[in-house]
Amino acid sequence: MCELFGFTADKEYDISRLLKAFYSRSIYHPHGWGLAVYRNGLPFIAKEPVPAHESGFLELFTGNPVTTSLAIAHIRYA
Repeated sequence: MCELFGFTADKEYDISRLLKAFYSRSIYHPHGWGLAVYRNGLPFIAKEPVPAHESGFLELFTGNPVTTSLAIAHIRYA
């Protein structure tokens, strides 16, 4: 079964620490990951069919501040 992470707030916050904690669980859900956030009023969507803990793209993305007021993320277990 997949796991979901949702975040909503009245102003923008840096959620990179929360995302790192969530995606660390991909050891148990290794069949892919996804992320959708609103940044500066525009949607950003990324996904890969690889474990989040092995994704170089996700590591680069969460290594920087992820400032948003709305986000949803998932890790997949097929």
